[in-house]
Amino acid sequence: MLNDGINQTCMAYGGTYGSATEPGSEQRRCFVSAMRETLAVANAEGIELTEADLTQMVRLIKGLDPAGMPSMAQNRVAQRRTEVEEFAGTICRLAAKHGIQVPQNEWLYSRIREIEGSW
Repeated sequence: MLNDGINQTCMAYGGTYGSATEPGSEQRRCFVSAMRETLAVANAEGIELTEADLTQMVRLIKGLDPAGMPSMAQNRVAQRRTEVEEFAGTICRLAAKHGIQVPQNEWLYSRIREIEGSW
């Protein structure tokens, strides 16, 4: 859930841990929304995740160096392919299996593939 949210958000926006956790920012909305969708899909798959887990993950990222970047954002800088298929691709496929809407993950998948295609 954490990787799905933070890695993809920072990659899609070219952001950092700090920009992804800035209160009221679009990046924070994306980060939390992607995790919330992942939580719903995980629950449908029988994996117990809760809002408390999500809150703890946000708190964890807020404690990191705000200038730091997760691996997918580093991949963007280096113009390397990412794990988008393993993250958003998997969430989108499992969501379809369970009839769950995951618009944030769909957008992240599309946006990251678009960025990768521009290299």
